Amino acid sequence: MNEAFARHFFPRGNPVGQAFHGSDNNAYQIVGECADWRADQFRDPVRPAFYGALLQNPQPGAIDFEVRIADREAEVVRQLRETVRAVNPNLAIADVHTELEQIGSALAQERLLAALGAIFGALALMLASIGIYGVIAYAVARRTNEIGIRVALGARPGGITWIVLRETLGLAAAGAALALPAVWAASPLLDHFLAPSWRDSFAYGLKPNDPLLLAFALLALAWVAFCAGYFPARRAARIDPMTAIRHE
Repeated sequence: MNEAFARHFFPRGNPVGQAFHGSDNNAYQIVGECADWRADQFRDPVRPAFYGALLQNPQPGAIDFEVRIADREAEVVRQLRETVRAVNPNLAIADVHTELEQIGSALAQERLLAALGAIFGALALMLASIGIYGVIAYAVARRTNEIGIRVALGARPGGITWIVLRETLGLAAAGAALALPAVWAASPLLDHFLAPSWRDSFAYGLKPNDPLLLAFALLALAWVAFCAGYFPARRAARIDPMTAIRHE
């Protein structure tokens, strides 16, 4: 039996050695306890379960075997099929796969959701960078006269670049100040609507309020904001004073 079975049916004392009746009305004696496991999907809740001896089940139906191998997979599969045919030619092997393949099959849906999340995240970053670049470029164009006067009065290109980048980083900081509370407030609602039957978040294995995840997202957005403001800043630093003063 697993640990969930012991906690549910034998909350007090050691269950090993005790007996219980299964759904088939057969009596079973507990001979050991193992760790909990999930039946099909990793999101499935852990349920009380037990392993029964094959000889105690008069109609076992399909039987699963786990074999530890040290040779190549294809060679082992061939040997297993030959061994089963030698025991009984009428027995059929329905499915042979490795543990890694089984885990990959169980994670297929999770990987699809992760890929979609990555695609939408990349699109969001691209839109954010385009928006920041457009705002900063427009702000630089409006301040052409001012920048020209600063350059004519002796302002260094590095100072002009910092003026533009400071505005870019200010916009990024304001966006982060608004986004963090929104993420904390909206994540449970999004998880409820996107995955109402899952106990975990929409993205498997990730917590919506994970500090490391939020820090990485902030750093990524800050880098995007810096890159989006770099080109307007470089253009502003190269403005000719006479051209800028005549600009309208």
